[in-house]
Amino acid sequence: MVPLDRFDSSDSQRNNRMTVSSHCRIALFNHMIVVLDLKRSCYLLYDDACAKSFASYYLDLRHHNIPASLQPLITDKIIHPRSSQPPSGKHEQISDYRTMTFETFDTGAWGSRTLGRRSVSRFETIPFLQIIKSVAMLKAFGFSALLSLERLRPLPRNSLAAREIDLRKVLERYLSASMWSPFPVTCLPLSFSLTTHLRHANIPAQLVIGVRPTPFVAHAWVEIDKRVYGDEQNLKKSYGEIFRTPRYGQTGQSRVDT
Repeated sequence: MVPLDRFDSSDSQRNNRMTVSSHCRIALFNHMIVVLDLKRSCYLLYDDACAKSFASYYLDLRHHNIPASLQPLITDKIIHPRSSQPPSGKHEQISDYRTMTFETFDTGAWGSRTLGRRSVSRFETIPFLQIIKSVAMLKAFGFSALLSLERLRPLPRNSLAAREIDLRKVLERYLSASMWSPFPVTCLPLSFSLTTHLRHANIPAQLVIGVRPTPFVAHAWVEIDKRVYGDEQNLKKSYGEIFRTPRYGQTGQSRVDT
């Protein structure tokens, strides 16, 4: 195996095959790689040369040996050596957005969005406590806290009509509760709170994180049956999905090595 801190471009080392670390999710764009590192709870950005080599080696299968330009990913432990098995071209942790054109990002328009009705006239105890809990979990465990959502099993759902009425009320309650929070409630803890509440209420919600390369922006939202809940429906025209909590029983690539 190749020691991660002693990588060079010699043939003997480049012949070792690499795999994406279990704690990483990768979004590949035309001139950039965005990595979501669940273990270190951060985003990492890599340049055009690294993006081209990564695409060529992992997705297009044009290189038998590991390109030396992938050294930054090895140094950062985004990829690491494994057996001599060649890359298969199928990677659940990698999202390829090289052919996609995203809508222009307007910071002013984004900041002025109105997602639902907020009111401080009534204190919402359960949503407030769930928001505080979500903020605390993210503070303590970082992005890996999101993996706890897998264990919240959705039970048989109510009728669609009843769900639609309840969903509108749930969103308004959480938006109102967020105004009472002593901490800033950004998209991630709010989505984490909503997803937790909805899964406890037998609704198979999924938390999704999307990124865009230029300018780099990350955003979290909730989806129910692949439909955006409580946010703009055209989010996927502006963001490339990099992370999604699986449905119950679909653990997939959610494991994070310690």
